[in-house]
This record gives sequence, structure tokens and C-alpha cells, in this order.
Amino acid sequence: AGEGSNGSEDDYQVENAGHLDIQAPSPCMPNPCDLPPEATCDEDGVTLHTFVTPGVCSEDGLGGFTCAYDEPLDVDCSLSTKVCVGSVCIGEGEGVLPTEAGQIIITEFMARSQAGTDNGEWVELYNASLSPLDLKGCHLMDDGSDDFPIAQSVVLAPGDYAVIARSGDPEANHGLTFTLEAGSKLTLSNTEDEIVLACGNDMVEIDRVNYTSAWVLLETAIQLSADAYDAVANDDIDNWCLATASYGTSTMLGTPEGANETCAPPEPYLDWCELLEPVDVELVDNNTIDASAMVSIPVLTDLTSGIDTDDALLVDFGVGPRDVSPDGSVDWVFTPATGMDPYDDSLDGVVGADGYVGFMTDLAPGTYDFAFRVSLDSGATWTYCDAAPGSSNGYDVADAGKLTVYDPTNPCVPNQCTLPPLDYCQDENTLVVHLLEGLCTVDNMAAVCDYQPTPVACADTESCVDGECVLTGADNQPASEGDIIVTEFMARSVGGSGDNGEWVELYNPTLSELDLLGCTLSDDGGNLHVISASLPVAPAGYVVLAKSLDPVANWGLAADYSFGADFTLGNSGDEIILQCGDPAVTIDRIDYTSAAVVLSTSWQLGLSSYGGDNNDMSLWCPATAEYGTDARLGTPGLDNAECE
Repeated sequence: AGEGSNGSEDDYQVENAGHLDIQAPSPCMPNPCDLPPEATCDEDGVTLHTFVTPGVCSEDGLGGFTCAYDEPLDVDCSLSTKVCVGSVCIGEGEGVLPTEAGQIIITEFMARSQAGTDNGEWVELYNASLSPLDLKGCHLMDDGSDDFPIAQSVVLAPGDYAVIARSGDPEANHGLTFTLEAGSKLTLSNTEDEIVLACGNDMVEIDRVNYTSAWVLLETAIQLSADAYDAVANDDIDNWCLATASYGTSTMLGTPEGANETCAPPEPYLDWCELLEPVDVELVDNNTIDASAMVSIPVLTDLTSGIDTDDALLVDFGVGPRDVSPDGSVDWVFTPATGMDPYDDSLDGVVGADGYVGFMTDLAPGTYDFAFRVSLDSGATWTYCDAAPGSSNGYDVADAGKLTVYDPTNPCVPNQCTLPPLDYCQDENTLVVHLLEGLCTVDNMAAVCDYQPTPVACADTESCVDGECVLTGADNQPASEGDIIVTEFMARSVGGSGDNGEWVELYNPTLSELDLLGCTLSDDGGNLHVISASLPVAPAGYVVLAKSLDPVANWGLAADYSFGADFTLGNSGDEIILQCGDPAVTIDRIDYTSAAVVLSTSWQLGLSSYGGDNNDMSLWCPATAEYGTDARLGTPGLDNAECE
């Protein structure tokens, strides 16, 4: 082969044979460098740094390769009236307004960068959607008066952040890198507050974070864990943690406009424990006590609806001397408690908490306290659990369970004599009473009770009737005309017959309390009612006597006494006469005509006329104030208005 050769004519010649070189395959053939670095935006906000593809492939001599790309190819987004966001040029309006919850989420905030006036506060927002979103038309606000309307286009590419700062001054905000300045329209409380992002004319709530003082630490932002970036997860405080990376020009900790760290899983902690029942025990026939408790340990007892265990978790039940704290006491004795079985916290206890039972036996007669204790470090430290509200306010001996163990050989301990006979009348003037707790003595191993019956003389104005002294006649009845006066009455609360809303108001103008027991309420016709119960009227006080005490029937009237069907106020005119004593003395009387009868309206004596002639109806007028449940007019039991 080759030039000048004659092929087979001059036989085979090696030097004229064809030559083939076989080399190892190159990792650069074909060129694998087709994954350039991701395009990035310059700090000027308009320059997009991109890279030419494919890159230059070089063998590394070990069978591998390296890729090198040319210097970034810069694109000026402003030439097309756009800005650089994330890794693309985006024009105003090319991002869409968030319309659904969770498209933008709150991922970090600084509530207290310094003590006093704090211009270093900020909130970080993150685009959790798959599309560019424009914050123009959104509001960053709280449930109070804070409201920062975002009036300019702020387009966030998917996965991009925006930081809204209270101040744009780098000295005031500690060198913060931010997107927008909110000024005084953004204020984050150091105690508790809300951060709400709402968008559009309908103010659709896109995301919300409610926080308390537990989330606030000086010079430290709190951030959502990198593995919990959604609008539901950021509602759970367990998905947040304190920032550890520094930013800016001072000692601030946070990652504004940067990816957050992944928060370490929360450690279990004792939220509360509580002795449930019993809390007061007396043992007579046995010397064994059992009790129950509830224990709440977030990140542990809320894992399942049953009893959740851990190698380091210990729950004990103990008994010790009365009114002695178990903390540090060598006289308390504890035994391991066990989880309730069966147990379902949604049925048997408190959701997220677990129930335990404990018992103690072989207790000697005496008085004791009992409680539970909980340890999360295998017994190195303990929290003691008394009755409600339990450990949340510390251990108090007054809230411990109380136990009394009695000697079963002594029937008088505890005292069995707690059911005395009924008191009875020895005669019409003498009442025989008994001790509420009798004296107990032992006779032939049985309890014998002595309630020591004691005769007691009734008062001069009383008689003994059915085992009690009762008043037979009031000794402080009104005695003279004017001691009690009629000041208001309702003659027609409703149309028709059977008016149960009638009432009469009486007033005591004297300086002494007077009792109307035994007095009569009557008219010149056949109406007569004897007041059969003690009805005291304080000085300058009122009582209201009504047809009915039923609030449905009397329109919600708060009456002191009912005269029932014995007394009726006529609608065409009538008399109201109060008499007391024997012989009867007329204490007060008024005569009224139909002019004083107005439907649903009482007639009342003017307040300044209480000392005048209350039978002069020119001093009376219709009431204007409402009372009760159905817009009736009157002031029963209260001072009247003035009549014009």
C-alpha cells in the first residue's frame, strides 16, 4: 500500500503495510462539560452573570476530567427594562401577585436587635412556589395597627428571599442586607405579636406567624428550619430555632436573604405534671393507697395516643410526713409508677399527656402527704407533682395529696358520731338542739355516740314549731303613718285579664330597719293580703311586692315578695292601703284613677316628693326607664326619676 508500492506485484512488504494505532478512549470525547455554573445576579440588581456552554474539557491523567468555563458572560437586564432576580432577568409585572396561602412564607425575623428603640428589626420572606411572584400589592402587617403596603415591584424567583427592614440606615440596622425599608410601619413586639402577609384587593392571607416572648432573644433572629419551608410547618414553634451565623457589622445573628440552617430536633422537656386523684384519703379498713397522675412532656408523651416511654424517663409515686416537702427529705418513700393500661389520651386523659398510677402499702396509722415525681435524666434531677395546677406553679405542701391512716382497732378514730338526731321542741317555748359531731366512746369494741341534747329557750317573739324557733310577730313593724310609703306601682303590665306583671314598690324613709311581717296590703273592696314572711326594709331602702315571682310571667321583674291572687290593682282606679299592728294602723294609702293606668308603664312618685303627700297624684308621673325582659317601663327597687 502507499505511494510507489506495487501491492502484491512485488510481494508483501511490511513497511508498505497499513498502520493502525488504538488508544484508550478519552473522557473528554464527547465533551461532557455541558453543566455550567448557575447564572447569578450581581449586587447591582441589573447584571446577570451567565456562562458559555459547552466548557473546555481537560483530562486529569487519572481517567477523569475537569471542566473549565469561560469568564462569565454578563447580560445587562436594564437594557430591556428588567431587573436581575435569582438567575433570570425579570420585568415589572412578569412576576404574578401571590393569591394562595403558602406561595410566600415567612422564614426568619429579628424582633429585638437591641434594647430600647430598635431600628434593626426585619422580616424575611421566601418564594416557596414554582413561579416568579411579585410582592407589589401585598401588605406586611399584624393584627393591630402595623401595616406596610408594598407599592413597588419586588419580584421573587422560585427559591428567592426578600428582607423587609424597619430601617435602611446601615448604622441603625447593623449593616443588614435588605430589599425594602418599611420605616415605622413595621414594628415587632418583644412580648407577643403577629407577622402577616396579605395580598390583593381582597387581602388574601398568604402566610402568618404568631409568636410570643419565648421566640425573642436580644441580637438573635429566629429562623424556620431549612427542612420545614411551608406555611403549615412555620406555625409550629418546634420548627423554629435561634440563628447562629453572624451578619452585618456587629454581633447580630441571622441569615437575612440567605438559606436558613436546619434546626436540631427539639429535646423533650417536662411541661407539667399533676396529681389527679384522689387528693384527700382516709383509710380505715386497709393501709394501701393508690393514686393517678398526668404527665406532659412535649416531643415524648405526644408521640402516640398511648403511653410513650424513654430510657431516661422515670415517674415515681411517694408518701411522706404531713406538710413536709419531698424535695431533699429523707422521710419520703417513693416507688415506681406505671403507665395506665389501657390508655388513650384522647379518651382517658389530656391529648399529648400520659397517665400514670402508683400505690403504696403497709402504711402505719398516722397522717401523710402523697405526690408524684418525674425525672428526664434517669433520676439525677426530679420535678415534684402536686394537685392542680400541678408542677406549673411549683410544689406546694398545701396542694399535696392528704392521707390519714386510722387504727382499725379503735372504732372512734375517725369519729363515727357525725349523724346527730333531729332537733325537737320540748315545749312551745323550748328547742332541744344537738352537737353536730357527737362524743364517741368505745363500749365492747363498738362506738357509742353522745350528741348531748341541750334545751334552748326561744326568743320572746318566737315559738318552737317543728324543731325550730320561728317568729310569731315582728317586733319592728311600722307603727306610725308615713313609716313606709308607696312610691311606685304597675297596674297594667299587659292587656286583657290575668295580669301577673302587677307590682307595688314600698320605701322606708325612717332611720331604722322595719319588718312588714304581719302587715296587710288591701283596698276598699275585697282585696286583702297578710304578709306572712319576714320582709325587712332597710333605712332609705325599697321592697317590691309583686303578683308573681316568675320572671317569665312578671317580665323579668326582680321582686322581694309575692302577694299572689289576694291583691289586684284595678285598671279603672283603685286603692293601695298598707296597715300594720293590732289594732291596725294605716301606715300609708294612695287612691288612684284610670289616669294613672298606662299599658306596660308604671306610675311613680317624683323623687323629690318622697317627703310630701304621696296621695296627691299631681306629684306622680309615668315612668320612662326600661326594666326586665320585654321593654316594660319602671324603676322597681330603685330611686324614681323626677316628675316634670
